[in-house]
Amino acid sequence: MTLKEQLDRADGARHSAWDAIVGPITIDNDRSQLLLSSASIALEHQEAIVLLARHRMFGSAFALVRPIFEILYRSVWVCACAKPEDVDRIKAGKFSYPAIGGMVAAIDAKHGLDFFTGLKASSWKEQNDFTHTGRPRHRRNRGAQD
Repeated sequence: MTLKEQLDRADGARHSAWDAIVGPITIDNDRSQLLLSSASIALEHQEAIVLLARHRMFGSAFALVRPIFEILYRSVWVCACAKPEDVDRIKAGKFSYPAIGGMVAAIDAKHGLDFFTGLKASSWKEQNDFTHTGRPRHRRNRGAQD
């Protein structure tokens, strides 16, 4: 599959997610509102990744990978672990989220899993490298074609 075909697929998936948010999903409480707000930012980042990749700006596209994972971790933590008063403080902009490691541990403990801890452990170093250009792993020749 070519890069263009993969990016077209990513666009289709994002459109489907937006259709679900605009259509059948209902905001019925503060947690739902926070989740949908976070999802909209993640979808916007995903769209930016596709746009940057289409323009062969891979370093900038990769830099947005970690923020999407951070949105995932925070969203799941809000749904699974946040107390009602935490949700109120988040909405009011007066809350400091736990560190990512603490959030993933709390999520996994709540559900008797090690999924999020394992996901973070297997990808966090690379996500930091992408975001902070620690070890660029992508080619820097923007003129090259796939």
